[in-house]
Amino acid sequence: MGELHELIKIDINNARHYVSIHGNDASNPILLMLHGGPGMAQIGFIRYFTKPLEDHFMVINYDQRGAGKSYSSDIKNSSMTIAQLVDDAQELVKYIQNRFDGQKIFLCGHSWGTVVAIELLKQNPQLFEAYISVSQVVNMQLGEEISYQYTIDKATIANNDKAIKELKLLGKPPYASIKDNIIQRKWLDTFGGSTYSIKMNKIMQKASSTAEYNIWDWLWKFRKGMMFSLNCLKDELMLIAFDEENIELKTSVYFFSGNTDYQVPFELVEKFYTQIKAPHKELVIFKNCGHMIPFELPEQFCNELIKIKNKTK
Repeated sequence: MGELHELIKIDINNARHYVSIHGNDASNPILLMLHGGPGMAQIGFIRYFTKPLEDHFMVINYDQRGAGKSYSSDIKNSSMTIAQLVDDAQELVKYIQNRFDGQKIFLCGHSWGTVVAIELLKQNPQLFEAYISVSQVVNMQLGEEISYQYTIDKATIANNDKAIKELKLLGKPPYASIKDNIIQRKWLDTFGGSTYSIKMNKIMQKASSTAEYNIWDWLWKFRKGMMFSLNCLKDELMLIAFDEENIELKTSVYFFSGNTDYQVPFELVEKFYTQIKAPHKELVIFKNCGHMIPFELPEQFCNELIKIKNKTK
């Protein structure tokens, strides 16, 4: 049916959402990617890492409500809830179904995106071919405690007095402000628990040349949208404890986890994998990789997704 490459605006639930669609054959199955964060909008850089997927899928990304190109000062704080973002995603799925003749969708969520994905799958399992969970959020409160302890232990081993001082001043999570979270994440990344082989600023520098974001999007919307999303959603996000639910999904589930991930600790993902019920499930461990699997090991990430597509023919 030919290739398709476009960036479109869709009005969903009284908010403007930007959606990118890229694929070299419009008859290929759909891959809907839900970005992390909250607020880590990825239209502006994801394609640098996932372009090989366009030979196998119609790859759809969208900047969620309040994030990236979809950020607007008109968006009310009160609309920034998990339920609302799940409903936005449901409406986008309806659009995709209508446009692509009811094709089932491969759903891929990364980090925060896995929260939206799990809720989508609970409500509409029949619409999805498979769920690919990348760095699955499991239990936010417990995960943050493990992450903090990992970071201060690594700082102690490294005799990093500055890190030890800052982390002890913070104390254990949860934190009242995003600034405190940012300090913990800074040291987590320093000690390899967020990214392992390449730091996030280098990832962004490498990838942020796409024509789909302009300088205004990068300097204002991306930054503003990330802080807006985090501030609005952080308290509700901290209540997530999927491991305390008896979750049964009706589609195949594939967990991708980095073995040095202490942003959403990989041991919680491994435990959750054993708990969750699904007709088929697999756990794929990415060695020497942290939280940012699609950006740290993009070739392996793409290859694993292609394998999953081929299994479901």
